[in-house]
This record gives sequence, C-alpha cells and structure tokens, in this order.
Amino acid sequence: MKKLFAFILVCCMYGLHAENVLHDYLWANYLQYGGKTESANKLYQQVLPHSVYSYPGYIHLLYNTDEYQKIVDLIPKIGTQFDQDPTLQLMIIDALNKTGHSADAYSKLETLYKKFPYNTQVVFARVNFAIAKKDLKNALDILNALLNNVGPKSNLFIFHFMKAQIYLKLNNPQQALASVKESLALYDQFDKGWLMRAMLEEQLGQVEHAIQGYTTYLELTGGSNKQISDHLLQLAFRQKLKQQNKKTAFVQQTCFEQTVALFEQKRYKQALAHIDHCLMQKPDSTKGRLLKIEILTAMGQFNQAAAHIQAWIDKDPHNQLWFDALHLLARQGAQHNTIIKTLQTLHTKYPTSLWAPLYLADLHARAHNTSEALIYLNKAYTITNDTALKVKLLFQQGVLHFEQRQFDKMVQILEQGYALDKTHAPLLNLLAHHYATKGNNIARASELINAACTQDPHNPHIIDTKALIMYKQKQYTNAHQLLTKLHKENPQDATILIHLAQVEHKQNHIDVARSLLQNAQTLTHAPYEKQKITSLTKKLTPR
Repeated sequence: MKKLFAFILVCCMYGLHAENVLHDYLWANYLQYGGKTESANKLYQQVLPHSVYSYPGYIHLLYNTDEYQKIVDLIPKIGTQFDQDPTLQLMIIDALNKTGHSADAYSKLETLYKKFPYNTQVVFARVNFAIAKKDLKNALDILNALLNNVGPKSNLFIFHFMKAQIYLKLNNPQQALASVKESLALYDQFDKGWLMRAMLEEQLGQVEHAIQGYTTYLELTGGSNKQISDHLLQLAFRQKLKQQNKKTAFVQQTCFEQTVALFEQKRYKQALAHIDHCLMQKPDSTKGRLLKIEILTAMGQFNQAAAHIQAWIDKDPHNQLWFDALHLLARQGAQHNTIIKTLQTLHTKYPTSLWAPLYLADLHARAHNTSEALIYLNKAYTITNDTALKVKLLFQQGVLHFEQRQFDKMVQILEQGYALDKTHAPLLNLLAHHYATKGNNIARASELINAACTQDPHNPHIIDTKALIMYKQKQYTNAHQLLTKLHKENPQDATILIHLAQVEHKQNHIDVARSLLQNAQTLTHAPYEKQKITSLTKKLTPR
C-alpha cells in the first residue's frame, strides 16, 4: 500500500493525472497475469518514465518472459529502492546468475540472506547456491537456522527434504532418514519423500518399512512407475522368503541358495528346474514356493504362477500369504481377469475365507467395476467379526456410492459405520461433506467435522471439508484463509482448487476463480468433479 501511495505521489509531482497513470499501471498488471505480455509491455513503457515504483511489475514481466539481460540493465536505474523486497531481489539475483554475473549474484544473495534469514524463498535460494558450490556444511547450517527458529509449519517440509538430500551426499543415511521422516510428518502426500524414505529404509535393512514406503509412493503417483512397481514386488517376495529362512533345514537352505544364485544371474529356466528339484525334497516349503512364484513372474508366466498359488490355497484356504501373493501378481502385470477368476473360484470353494472377497473388492474397484466391488465388500463385511475392519469396509462402500452419486445409499452405509465407531476420521469426514452439501444439514455437518478434526487435525481432506462448511455458512473470509493455506501445501489437489474457486467467486475475484478452475480441470480424474468445474465455469463466463 505504501508503494501505491508513493506511486501516486510521484505522478502528482510530475503534474500528471495520477488516476490515469495508476489505471495504466494496474491494467498492465492485469494484462500481464492474464498472459497478454505484449500489451502489458506497451503499457509499462508508458508508465516507467514517470515513477520508479512501476518497476516491480515490469521486472516480473521480464522475468516471466526470460528477458534476464534487460533486468540486469535496470539495476543501476532502480538502485537500492527495492532492497526490502526479497521476491524482487531474488529475480534480480537469478537474472544476474543466468547472464554470467555469478559473483555479483552471490554477493547480492549473501546480503539479502543477512537481511531475511527466515524468509523461505531467500533460504531456498541461499541453500541451493551453497550446494552448487559444494559447501554442504554451510547449506546444513542455513537450513538448521531456519528450522530451529521457525515453528513447525507444513510448508517447511521441503527444507527437511533438502537436509535429507544433503545428508545423502555426505554418506549419512541415518540422518537422511531422520530428516525425510520429519519432512513427511509435515506433509504426508509428498511422493518424492516417500520414495527417498523407502530407498533409505531398504538400504538400512528395514525392509518392512521400505515396502510400506514404496507402496505409499505408488499409491500417491497412481502406480505409473513400473520400475518401482517391479522392485516392490521382488522386495515383497524376498521379505517373505527371508521370514522362512529360520524354518528351513540346512540341506534345503543350500538348495534354495543355489536357486537364488541362478535367479540373480537371470538364468530363469535353470532356476525353475532347480527350484522344482528343491520342492521335490520338501514340497511344503513356503520359501521354495515363493521362490518358484518369483521365477515364474520374472519369466512372465503369470497363469502358471496363479495356478500354483491356487493349488497351495486349496491345501490351506485360510493362509493370507498365498492370497497376498496372488494379489501381488495382479500388481506386477498379470491379467486382472485371470486373477479375478482365480479368486472367484477360491471364494466359491471357501466362502468363509475373508481374503478372497477383500482382494476381489480391491481389484474390481481398481478396474472401476463398482457394482462388483460393492458386492465383495459386503461379503467381506458379513464374514468378519472385527469391528474396526467392519467400519473400514462400510467406509469403502460409502466412497464407492459417493463416486456413483448414490447419496441415499451412501449415507445409509456411513451412518451404519458411525453407529459402530464414532472415531473413524475418514468416515466422519465423508459424512460431514454429505450433510454440508446434498444432506443440507449444516449443524450435523459441523458436529461431524469437529469430531473428525479431533481425531486427525492435520489431514488436508478434513480441513478442506471444514472450509467447505464455512463456505456454506457464508464465512467466506475464514474459508478463504483455510483454503489458501491448503492450496499452498497441496497444489495438485483438484478438490481444494474447486472449493477455493467457489470462495473467490463469492468474493468477486472472477479471474482468480476462473484460473483456479482451469488448473483443477487438468488435475482431476473424477467425472463428478469435471461436471462441477464445467458448471462453475459457466457461472463465471460473462454473457
């Protein structure tokens, strides 16, 4: 605001019509952020001679269009006028660095860091400079100075991750693991953090935790990384093999070790023949069976692997291990229909076994066969006596009904789960969302979301629903504060973007709302959210 008053004052001193000049400056900003850089540039050229306070907007424009040399040429003109603006100074520093003036850039950054040691943008740039110069100890000192003097905030997760990266360079995996855990404690949706954590856990021999880390990474990224998916499957099989080592006789151990050696040499046919020889000596060996599945999987012989697993389940239908192995085959590349048919056969044979319906529900849900997934979730519900599992199964049914827009069925199922357990945060959240929207019961929604917040106060999905309820209560300022913070922490979450766009619309920030919806459109895969975005966009389009 001070800069704006100064801008007007200078215009008046020059005998200009401040209102017209200010209008041109603001309009140039509007055009710039609307992507009309050429028109914005023309307006800036008209305003620049009249006030130094027009330079920040112009430098932003030059920076966004990669005209770094022009920024450097402006340095003598603006002098020290904007030394207290760290964002602008960082653009100038970057421009210096990219035009070959690295020494000047480093000097300016040092000065800026001394002024703003706890500004996250400045710290981020300063640490990267130190890393580039291989001054890793200094980089750690800078990060620790920030993290030790600023309270724990979710947007600081990246700085803990940077510490982990530095510790890796220093060959200190234990400290790297501790730092990446702190990063994920602040933001548990950080996929790269989970990948680093899994790799470090594996390196340190903590295989169970590594498997959990790789699994979470694949879930967050949609399972698109085949290399990690393959590695996870092999790791899972190896872990199960390791668990069997103590149960294996010494003679059999030697036989299996020879098989592993052949497998690691990728001599799969010889390994398969050798494991069959081992299993002839001890046909019930769990370790030998797992080895055989791993070999068949590596050879792409999924049908044979599934047939062997089915035969072993026939001998022990309540052993979860073989159902796990069958499900892993589907994640590895086996045709889902093959695994589904196998599991259906097993479920028919052994209707009281819990594992077949659970995995059938999962596979059908992943294939978007919602009606089949619901059938098997309900079957699993009738089989188990575990209350906690019953609530989770009801919640999953509620989610599927929600995705199908079957709200009456959804609320009936969720209320059934609520009667069993009033502390299951995801269920409370979804039920609160329903009553805030289709259910039209804000009082009930508030009661439920407050209970959910008590159980899981940092969950972004729960906080998002809380903001939605505020929006419904016309508490637009409070909702905007919550959603703006959430968006910074979860920039790829389409639901948060949609809700923030709704609030911006109510505050008459039409262009901002439209931009948020355009971003959400590229991120969402849910049909109902796509429809909602289309409907909201029509409201924002002038007629």
